[in-house]
Amino acid sequence: MSKAISRKKAALTIQVALALTVVAGFSVLGGCAPQAANLPDSGSEENAPQATGTGSGSEGEVGTSLAEWNPDMDCSVCHDTEQASLSDSTCTASNHANLSCTDCHSEVEGLATVHQETKKSKPGKINRLDYPVSEETCFGCHESKEALAERTADCTVLTDSKGTVVNPHAIPENEGHKKQAECADCHGMHTASDPSQYCLGCHHQNVYECYTCHD
Repeated sequence: MSKAISRKKAALTIQVALALTVVAGFSVLGGCAPQAANLPDSGSEENAPQATGTGSGSEGEVGTSLAEWNPDMDCSVCHDTEQASLSDSTCTASNHANLSCTDCHSEVEGLATVHQETKKSKPGKINRLDYPVSEETCFGCHESKEALAERTADCTVLTDSKGTVVNPHAIPENEGHKKQAECADCHGMHTASDPSQYCLGCHHQNVYECYTCHD
Protein backbone atom coordinates (compact mmCIF):
# COMPACT_ATOMS: atom_id res chain seq x y z
CA MET A 1 0.00 0.00 0.00
CA SER A 2 2.81 2.41 0.88
CA LYS A 3 4.31 1.98 -2.62
CA ALA A 4 0.99 2.76 -4.30
CA ILE A 5 0.55 5.91 -2.22
CA SER A 6 4.05 7.01 -3.08
CA ARG A 7 3.37 6.59 -6.80
CA LYS A 8 0.16 8.67 -6.50
CA LYS A 9 2.01 11.44 -4.67
CA ALA A 10 4.73 11.48 -7.30
CA ALA A 11 2.19 11.68 -10.12
CA LEU A 12 0.35 14.52 -8.37
CA THR A 13 3.59 16.40 -7.85
CA ILE A 14 4.42 16.14 -11.57
CA GLN A 15 0.93 17.39 -12.55
CA VAL A 16 1.21 20.37 -10.22
CA ALA A 17 4.64 21.23 -11.62
CA LEU A 18 3.35 21.05 -15.20
CA ALA A 19 0.39 23.27 -14.34
CA LEU A 20 2.64 25.88 -12.75
CA THR A 21 4.90 25.83 -15.84
CA VAL A 22 1.95 26.45 -18.16
CA VAL A 23 0.64 29.32 -16.02
CA ALA A 24 4.09 30.92 -15.96
CA GLY A 25 4.33 30.66 -19.72
CA PHE A 26 1.01 32.45 -20.26
CA SER A 27 2.15 35.17 -17.90
CA VAL A 28 5.31 35.78 -19.94
CA LEU A 29 3.39 35.86 -23.21
CA GLY A 30 0.82 38.20 -21.76
CA GLY A 31 3.55 40.64 -20.76
CA CYS A 32 4.82 40.83 -24.36
CA ALA A 33 1.41 41.38 -25.99
CA PRO A 34 0.68 44.93 -27.28
CA GLN A 35 -1.63 46.90 -25.06
CA ALA A 36 -4.70 48.50 -26.64
CA ALA A 37 -4.05 51.73 -24.76
CA ASN A 38 -0.66 52.13 -26.49
CA LEU A 39 -1.89 51.57 -30.08
CA PRO A 40 -2.35 54.59 -32.36
CA ASP A 41 -5.91 55.54 -33.17
CA SER A 42 -6.18 54.61 -36.84
CA GLY A 43 -9.44 56.49 -37.15
CA SER A 44 -8.05 59.91 -36.20
CA GLU A 45 -7.12 62.57 -38.78
CA GLU A 46 -3.60 62.83 -37.41
CA ASN A 47 -2.77 59.21 -38.09
CA ALA A 48 -4.90 58.67 -41.20
CA PRO A 49 -3.01 58.17 -44.51
CA GLN A 50 -2.55 61.45 -46.38
CA ALA A 51 -3.91 61.60 -49.93
CA THR A 52 -1.46 62.66 -52.62
CA GLY A 53 -2.24 64.19 -55.99
CA THR A 54 -0.49 64.31 -59.35
CA GLY A 55 -0.89 68.02 -59.89
CA SER A 56 -1.55 71.33 -58.21
CA GLY A 57 -4.44 73.71 -58.05
CA SER A 58 -7.84 73.95 -56.46
CA GLU A 59 -10.24 71.08 -55.98
CA GLY A 60 -11.20 69.53 -59.29
CA GLU A 61 -8.01 70.67 -61.02
CA VAL A 62 -5.67 67.93 -59.82
CA GLY A 63 -4.63 65.83 -62.77
CA THR A 64 -6.63 67.97 -65.21
CA SER A 65 -5.45 67.62 -68.82
CA LEU A 66 -3.97 70.61 -70.60
CA ALA A 67 -6.68 70.00 -73.19
CA GLU A 68 -9.03 71.72 -70.72
CA TRP A 69 -8.05 75.10 -72.13
CA ASN A 70 -9.07 78.44 -70.71
CA PRO A 71 -8.01 82.02 -71.60
CA ASP A 72 -6.03 82.47 -68.38
CA MET A 73 -3.66 79.56 -68.98
CA ASP A 74 0.07 80.04 -69.60
CA CYS A 75 0.19 79.27 -73.33
CA SER A 76 3.98 78.92 -73.33
CA VAL A 77 3.69 75.64 -71.40
CA CYS A 78 2.85 73.97 -74.73
CA HIS A 79 3.57 76.67 -77.30
CA ASP A 80 7.25 77.29 -76.58
CA THR A 81 8.08 78.08 -80.23
CA GLU A 82 5.46 80.82 -80.32
CA GLN A 83 6.71 82.19 -77.02
CA ALA A 84 10.29 82.35 -78.37
CA SER A 85 9.10 84.23 -81.48
CA LEU A 86 8.13 87.22 -79.33
CA SER A 87 11.83 88.00 -78.86
CA ASP A 88 12.94 86.96 -82.38
CA SER A 89 13.27 90.01 -84.64
CA THR A 90 12.85 87.83 -87.76
CA CYS A 91 9.29 87.03 -86.67
CA THR A 92 6.43 89.49 -87.03
CA ALA A 93 5.23 88.45 -83.57
CA SER A 94 8.17 90.33 -82.05
CA ASN A 95 6.40 93.56 -83.03
CA HIS A 96 3.45 92.45 -80.92
CA ALA A 97 5.35 91.33 -77.83
CA ASN A 98 3.46 93.82 -75.65
CA LEU A 99 0.17 92.04 -76.37
CA SER A 100 -1.25 88.95 -74.73
CA CYS A 101 -2.01 85.82 -76.74
CA THR A 102 -5.76 86.37 -76.52
CA ASP A 103 -5.48 89.92 -77.89
CA CYS A 104 -4.97 88.32 -81.30
CA HIS A 105 -6.29 84.81 -80.66
CA SER A 106 -9.53 86.29 -79.39
CA GLU A 107 -12.13 83.73 -80.49
CA VAL A 108 -12.32 81.98 -77.15
CA GLU A 109 -15.07 79.50 -78.04
CA GLY A 110 -13.25 78.37 -81.16
CA LEU A 111 -9.99 77.93 -79.27
CA ALA A 112 -11.70 75.88 -76.58
CA THR A 113 -13.06 73.59 -79.29
CA VAL A 114 -9.67 73.22 -80.97
CA HIS A 115 -7.93 72.37 -77.71
CA GLN A 116 -10.67 69.88 -76.91
CA GLU A 117 -9.73 68.06 -80.12
CA THR A 118 -6.27 67.35 -78.69
CA LYS A 119 -7.89 64.68 -76.51
CA LYS A 120 -8.08 62.57 -79.65
CA SER A 121 -4.29 62.59 -79.90
CA LYS A 122 -2.24 59.48 -79.19
CA PRO A 123 -0.59 59.24 -75.75
CA GLY A 124 2.66 61.19 -75.71
CA LYS A 125 1.86 63.08 -78.92
CA ILE A 126 -0.50 66.03 -79.29
CA ASN A 127 -1.88 66.70 -82.74
CA ARG A 128 -1.18 70.24 -83.85
CA LEU A 129 -4.37 71.98 -84.92
CA ASP A 130 -4.12 75.28 -86.78
CA TYR A 131 -6.43 78.08 -85.77
CA PRO A 132 -5.49 81.17 -87.82
CA VAL A 133 -6.16 84.72 -86.74
CA SER A 134 -8.77 86.41 -88.93
CA GLU A 135 -8.09 89.55 -90.96
CA GLU A 136 -10.79 91.33 -88.98
CA THR A 137 -8.64 90.87 -85.88
CA CYS A 138 -5.61 92.37 -87.63
CA PHE A 139 -7.56 95.40 -88.83
CA GLY A 140 -8.89 95.93 -85.33
CA CYS A 141 -5.50 97.59 -84.68
CA HIS A 142 -3.95 98.10 -88.11
CA GLU A 143 -5.00 100.43 -90.90
CA SER A 144 -7.20 99.41 -93.79
CA LYS A 145 -5.64 97.81 -96.88
CA GLU A 146 -6.05 101.08 -98.76
CA ALA A 147 -4.15 102.98 -96.08
CA LEU A 148 -1.46 100.30 -95.94
CA ALA A 149 -1.09 100.44 -99.73
CA GLU A 150 -0.36 104.16 -99.52
CA ARG A 151 2.29 103.60 -96.87
CA THR A 152 4.04 100.84 -98.86
CA ALA A 153 3.89 102.53 -102.27
CA ASP A 154 7.69 102.66 -102.40
CA CYS A 155 8.28 99.22 -100.85
CA THR A 156 10.57 97.01 -102.92
CA VAL A 157 10.16 93.75 -101.01
CA LEU A 158 8.32 92.29 -104.04
CA THR A 159 10.81 92.70 -106.86
CA ASP A 160 11.06 89.98 -109.50
CA SER A 161 14.10 88.82 -111.48
CA LYS A 162 13.37 91.39 -114.20
CA GLY A 163 13.19 94.29 -111.79
CA THR A 164 9.42 94.61 -111.75
CA VAL A 165 8.28 96.01 -108.39
CA VAL A 166 4.82 95.32 -106.97
CA ASN A 167 3.31 97.11 -103.99
CA PRO A 168 2.63 94.27 -101.51
CA HIS A 169 -0.60 95.89 -100.34
CA ALA A 170 -1.84 96.74 -103.84
CA ILE A 171 -1.74 93.42 -105.70
CA PRO A 172 -3.46 93.92 -109.10
CA GLU A 173 -6.90 92.37 -109.33
CA ASN A 174 -7.13 90.24 -112.45
CA GLU A 175 -8.05 86.77 -113.64
CA GLY A 176 -4.84 85.31 -112.26
CA HIS A 177 -5.52 86.69 -108.78
CA LYS A 178 -8.81 85.00 -108.00
CA LYS A 179 -7.95 84.93 -104.30
CA GLN A 180 -6.67 88.08 -102.71
CA ALA A 181 -3.83 87.54 -100.28
CA GLU A 182 -4.70 87.74 -96.62
CA CYS A 183 -2.42 89.08 -93.90
CA ALA A 184 -1.25 85.65 -92.73
CA ASP A 185 -0.39 84.57 -96.29
CA CYS A 186 2.60 86.92 -96.32
CA HIS A 187 3.16 87.74 -92.66
CA GLY A 188 4.22 84.66 -90.73
CA MET A 189 3.77 85.70 -87.12
CA HIS A 190 5.64 83.05 -85.18
CA THR A 191 8.12 81.94 -87.83
CA ALA A 192 10.52 83.89 -90.01
CA SER A 193 8.76 84.78 -93.26
CA ASP A 194 9.48 86.26 -96.67
CA PRO A 195 6.38 87.84 -98.34
CA SER A 196 7.75 87.01 -101.79
CA GLN A 197 7.39 83.30 -101.07
CA TYR A 198 3.61 83.64 -101.35
CA CYS A 199 3.96 85.13 -104.83
CA LEU A 200 6.48 82.52 -105.89
CA GLY A 201 3.87 79.86 -105.22
CA CYS A 202 2.46 80.81 -108.64
CA HIS A 203 5.20 83.00 -110.11
CA HIS A 204 7.71 80.22 -109.56
CA GLN A 205 10.16 81.60 -112.13
CA ASN A 206 10.30 84.83 -110.13
CA VAL A 207 8.64 86.80 -112.92
CA TYR A 208 5.54 88.78 -111.97
CA GLU A 209 4.17 88.98 -115.50
CA CYS A 210 1.16 86.87 -116.45
CA TYR A 211 1.26 83.96 -118.89
CA THR A 212 5.02 83.57 -118.67
CA CYS A 213 4.67 79.90 -117.65
CA HIS A 214 1.30 78.75 -118.89
CA ASP A 215 -0.35 79.10 -122.30
